Amino acid sequence: MLRLAIVASIFACIQTATTPTVTADTSICKGSSSLFPHPTSCQRYTNCSKVAPHSYSRYFKDYEEECPYPHLFDITENKCKHFREAECGSARIAAKEPCEYLKNKCGGAHCEPCQSRLPSCVKRTNGIHAHPMKLWSPYFIECDTERTIGVRWCPKHSPTDSIALFSPDKKACVSRWEIPREQGGLEPSCEGKDDRMYQVANRTDVFYACPGPRVSYCGNGSSFNESTQVCEQTTRKSV
Repeated sequence: MLRLAIVASIFACIQTATTPTVTADTSICKGSSSLFPHPTSCQRYTNCSKVAPHSYSRYFKDYEEECPYPHLFDITENKCKHFREAECGSARIAAKEPCEYLKNKCGGAHCEPCQSRLPSCVKRTNGIHAHPMKLWSPYFIECDTERTIGVRWCPKHSPTDSIALFSPDKKACVSRWEIPREQGGLEPSCEGKDDRMYQVANRTDVFYACPGPRVSYCGNGSSFNESTQVCEQTTRKSV
């Protein structure tokens, strides 16, 4: 089973947008140090004990805070909780997309757009999917209850010790020899070939069966012998 590598700091981005600062009615906090849920957004709340300037002031009202994605602010316990456990109430909307969280927004010239960094899992099943904006790359996403719980990176393809790419067709990290050539891969062709197994060009430990192609790997330093149709222990030659 492939080990999934979480892309470091994927949810971090310096906010440099030019959205004007919002001035709020802070009367709710007069004489209070309590936390209050936002009236319509389940991930946001008012923290009346906060006295330092807000680092995201261009997005938030005074004293306003936001739970880290994908947490939500629970109206019963007045704290951020896992989205499966938080109680939003009937009037507050529970955001599902990462880019619905204001802290994930990015409007600066040197920040990758939010949808590219943090694609949505809305209308996607639980599990792993191709990164919609980085198809046929090492990137893929993991979804849970329509939340984007991770942007992942394929580890090396172990049998060939080479880069792996995520195949939207197979929903798995595969070697370049399993990626169609029109998508930048090295997938071999069975066109005009007999029904047998063949070694790929420039790599002795990778072979494929026709009809197909069905790609396989020798591993353990062995090479595929087209005459005997088996992998034999030899010194491997690489590209």
